[in-house]
Amino acid sequence: WYLIGILLLLVAFGTVAYFMLSKNLYRNLDEALRARVAELENSITVKDNQISFEEKFNDLVLLYDADSALLQKLGPNVRFANIEEIVGQALFGESTFLTATTTEGQEVRLYAAPFNLDSRTRIAIIVGRRTREIQDMLSIFRVVIIYSALGVLLLAGAGGLFLANRTLQPVDHMTDIAREIGEGDLSRRIDIQSEDEMGRLAA
Repeated sequence: WYLIGILLLLVAFGTVAYFMLSKNLYRNLDEALRARVAELENSITVKDNQISFEEKFNDLVLLYDADSALLQKLGPNVRFANIEEIVGQALFGESTFLTATTTEGQEVRLYAAPFNLDSRTRIAIIVGRRTREIQDMLSIFRVVIIYSALGVLLLAGAGGLFLANRTLQPVDHMTDIAREIGEGDLSRRIDIQSEDEMGRLAA
């Protein structure tokens, strides 16, 4: 029961720590994507109905027109099965985050935001980054938590066994003396002098 109690505490701690780390990592990624969109909006230039950027960006950038048609694509050459919903939300003026899966099975965190080219023309800007680094970090954290929990359980089990044996030694001693007294040596006494439970039992 002692080890089960420790195991439950370790599971609870590991679960809470894992979800807190995951939440913080994705929150930092979302803030970075939001900042990247702001940089994109500040560097957009329009000339002869062509959209270009003053700066170079390594992130995935997708631009959609008011009809949800892809205008421009920058960065890694990836394709998504279904991101029409966040495109539509961005064209309606709502910024949205989404973790989408590419056709190759890779997870990408996307941030879609509206951008008004002029008073009558709105486009959707989508910036994305792969979540591989976050997943690798969470995998390492899971391994650390599992091996740490096993180590704690082994140490707790060994320590608990040692303390239990040491605590029960006086009981074994009293048992041996009581057996000798019961076999006829009435002169024997239990020589345990303490004020704890063992001392009261010996008395």
